[in-house]
Amino acid sequence: MNISFQHPWVLLLLPVIIAALIVSMKFMYSRNMAQKVSRILVRFIVAGLLVLALSGITFKIVGKDVTTIFLVDVSDSVKERKDEVTTYISDAIKTKGRHDYVGVIAFGGDTRVEQFISKDVTFSGLMTEVNTQATNLEDAVNMALAQMPDDCAKRIVLITD
Repeated sequence: MNISFQHPWVLLLLPVIIAALIVSMKFMYSRNMAQKVSRILVRFIVAGLLVLALSGITFKIVGKDVTTIFLVDVSDSVKERKDEVTTYISDAIKTKGRHDYVGVIAFGGDTRVEQFISKDVTFSGLMTEVNTQATNLEDAVNMALAQMPDDCAKRIVLITD
C-alpha cells in the first residue's frame, strides 16, 4: 500500500493544531477532567481528519494480479517479422506467473482482439485480419486500456517497427 499527499506542506498544521488544542483545554469550563479530555480528543480527531483531507491524502492498494496486453503491429511494414513476434509472445506466455493475466491485440489501420484477457492463454499465432495499409496506434492503446481490469497492475507491451 502506497500513501501519497497532493499538498504535503498542509501537514505542518498538525503540530500547531495540537498546541492550540492543549492551550484551549486550560480555558474549558468543566469540572470533570475526563470530560475535558474526551472533548479535546474529539476535536483533535476532527481537526486531524480535516488536515489530512486538505493535504490530499491518497491510498493506493495494488493487488497481486498483473495484466499484460501485447499490442502487435501487423501492418505491411512488419509483415516479414510475424514469426519472430509469434515466438516472442508464446515464450512470454509460457513464463508468466500464476497471478498473471495475458491478452493479445493485433492492430494496423484498425484494431482487433486476438486473445482476450485470461489466466489460461493458449496463443497459437496471429489469426485476425486487419487493415494492413496503415497503423493506428492510438486506437490500439485505447482498446487495451478499455480491456484492463481495475483491480490489478497493468502492463502494455508494444511490438512494432
